Amino acid sequence: MLFRFLNVCRSNGVALRMVVLGVFGALLVAAPGAHAQNNPASPGAARTLPPLAAEIRARYGENTTFTAHFNQHVSSAFLDSDERYSGQLLLSGNAYRVETGGQTIVSDGTNLWIHNIAERQVLLSNAEDESDDFSLTSFLGEFDTAYQSTERPDTTIQGQRLRTLSLTPTDPFASFQTVTMWVRPQDAAIVRLSVVDQTDVVMLFLLTDIAFPATLPDSTFHFEVPTGAELVDLR
Repeated sequence: MLFRFLNVCRSNGVALRMVVLGVFGALLVAAPGAHAQNNPASPGAARTLPPLAAEIRARYGENTTFTAHFNQHVSSAFLDSDERYSGQLLLSGNAYRVETGGQTIVSDGTNLWIHNIAERQVLLSNAEDESDDFSLTSFLGEFDTAYQSTERPDTTIQGQRLRTLSLTPTDPFASFQTVTMWVRPQDAAIVRLSVVDQTDVVMLFLLTDIAFPATLPDSTFHFEVPTGAELVDLR
């Protein structure tokens, strides 16, 4: 459902892993198990969700259009220093666009372009190609089937009361230990998301200026290779 956006290549100097994001890589994918929600006995079936998880599922449906600014903080005892990134996320259905100071990442649902601005290089791949990084889109598309969710007591962060959902993967070989989501009470919009992977790397996503417009221009998800940039086709 939302954001495969923070997924890309440390080898290119970027550790953007969401909404997303998913913030947040294939954004807003259709929710697997959406039709099996009340049949947890079948393989991959969605479990009966806590009320908050059901509200999040409804908020981020497969056709959701969503925009936000994001900040990402990656920390670990094994990193020389914390890593911080920020930018803008726009998505509609399975198409998305992420803009940061050093990269532009665009998917039209079929193709994925990663423009490394300083290197004057554009990587082109299939949108469905996966990596081991955290994909917010894939995550939100499967959290009701691949994770056991537990609603926690509300918390207050910087004066804002937030509802809290903790998730633990059901797959013992999953790449992530835990995921925690904090959402606005009024509309179940995710404003914070924390991911802890199996090496104890902590990824914190903060989303602001959140909006759910009816539509976005088609040009938002169309990418033209800039003059002078090298195109590397990995398809």
